[in-house]
Amino acid sequence: MLKENIQNHIQAGRPLLALEKELADKYLLNTNTVEDSDESRFRDAYVELVHKETEATVRNVTAEEILTQPITYLKMNKEHFIYIDSSWFDIIGIDGMSLEVDDLFGTYEVLFGLKRKKKEKQGIVDYFNEHLGEQPKHSILFSGQEGIWEINFAANGLVAFQETMTLDDLLQNVYQFLFQLNIELDEGKTMVE
Repeated sequence: MLKENIQNHIQAGRPLLALEKELADKYLLNTNTVEDSDESRFRDAYVELVHKETEATVRNVTAEEILTQPITYLKMNKEHFIYIDSSWFDIIGIDGMSLEVDDLFGTYEVLFGLKRKKKEKQGIVDYFNEHLGEQPKHSILFSGQEGIWEINFAANGLVAFQETMTLDDLLQNVYQFLFQLNIELDEGKTMVE
């Protein structure tokens, strides 16, 4: 899946990050594109600030405005979550993403829909258990109606997680984490049928 998604971005003339270019080179794809910098990857994302209880949009914000905020912004605004959609999510096969603070545990939560096959459940669960710290906190459910995995995990378990990071840094780390998940699923490293 990842190979096809990267190929689609190359054919559309879009730049690649170093990690994407490395994988494209491994697959012998034509990578006559310039590498993008991590800092600008999500600057054109669609972003909404949404009320948790009503799911009403509080306001549309620019990516630049919100992603430069420290992640503690989520703790200071617990009644809201941030919804983000980006064309770059197509590469890692996700349908939008929400970031919020868990009201009970105070952890930074990442929620999204992952476009992977139902039979890949064990590989997905194993990857999250292996890569999210000593006590991984996650919820992984398959939605048969939508044909996607509905995933929620605590970003606090990411290796690079720091409460001093910006929302953009968090988004970059989540992207890399999910990119690696897709590599492992595609290569069968985590898949048990």
